[in-house]
Amino acid sequence: MPLRMSKEDREAFLSEPRVGVLGVEEQGRSPRVVPVWFNFAPEIGIWILSNQDSKKTKLLKAAGSFSICVQDEAPLAYRHVSVQGPIVEVRECELERDLRPLAHRYLGQERGDRFAEDFFVQGSIIFTMAPKHWVTADYRGELDA
Repeated sequence: MPLRMSKEDREAFLSEPRVGVLGVEEQGRSPRVVPVWFNFAPEIGIWILSNQDSKKTKLLKAAGSFSICVQDEAPLAYRHVSVQGPIVEVRECELERDLRPLAHRYLGQERGDRFAEDFFVQGSIIFTMAPKHWVTADYRGELDA
């Protein structure tokens, strides 16, 4: 039987640099599901970056909400957090405010700076989601039993 994570545990889990799997409604089809980098702050929510001309951006704007699932893939230590909620902010991405910190989160300072400089695209969009529905599981304790 999996154990649910506490609020503190899920917030710590989402604060670690993990790839999330984003799901967004696609009319007449199954939801579009794609891997994404994300950032998380308990007081703000979860935000993702998208190219302004991408299908993902069009779907996010139309749906007004998204889901994201984040997991720990370590063998014998399976944990996951899934969260759904409305998009509460859509704005243009800023290099210093958004992309550089996101790149540092996943790549570290030096590689993150190179990535941010090389891949910053004017007009990229930030979508911020306010978490409303949580599903969590932590099977680590079960595996030790």
